[in-house]
Amino acid sequence: DLNRFFPGEPNGSLASRIAYSFFTKVISHCNYLIDLHTGSFRRNNLPQIRANMSDPKIAEFVAAFDKIAVVHHTGSPGMLRTVANQSGIVAVTMELGESLRIQENQIDAGTHSVNSLLDKLEMYPRTFIWGDPRPTYYESLWLRAESGGILFSEMGLGDRVAQGDVLGVVTDPITNQSTELVSPVKGNIIGMAVNQVVIPGFAAYHIGIESTQEAMAKVVTDQIPSDVNTDGEVIDPE
Repeated sequence: DLNRFFPGEPNGSLASRIAYSFFTKVISHCNYLIDLHTGSFRRNNLPQIRANMSDPKIAEFVAAFDKIAVVHHTGSPGMLRTVANQSGIVAVTMELGESLRIQENQIDAGTHSVNSLLDKLEMYPRTFIWGDPRPTYYESLWLRAESGGILFSEMGLGDRVAQGDVLGVVTDPITNQSTELVSPVKGNIIGMAVNQVVIPGFAAYHIGIESTQEAMAKVVTDQIPSDVNTDGEVIDPE
């Protein structure tokens, strides 16, 4: 996974050398960049754009995507979009669905959203039909399992949840003891694990929290904890 090695080094590790070559020979010549991703193994993502919404140029760019949620995150060191942003390139990440699966609805959503951007940039040759705007999540958090067992979800991708809603249950197959995963906030499920065996600390549900532009300013100032917007670990391959 090159997405912790950018901008790379010409004399570094193999991954670092590949990242350096790709960034200097290709990415550095771009005006705009969409970095396409899926969820990590056995996790599913609601179609979403991840972007540093505190940058006006990026926020304007994101507005050109149609019918897709937006998750604010400034990015982590070594990420392609982070280094591209630092180099003056308007860059975002698009997250869609699961890895290793062909999901036609997710492909359609991603294609539609990219075509809407091309339409705004006057690069799309056909008449484009715009849909209703989707929310922007300036904050998000991962709800983690507190015990091990088999995860059975009660909620689905894209569902709106209230504080106190049970999103799923983890059941120990030996003792049959069950533990509920309860949402601590009001929001929408923008990413989730598929039903599977989990261990304590396993990230099960990614909850997007709708808020205002003013709230985002506070988020940027306070720099929310790493668990709030998780771009790392095995959770998201971005």
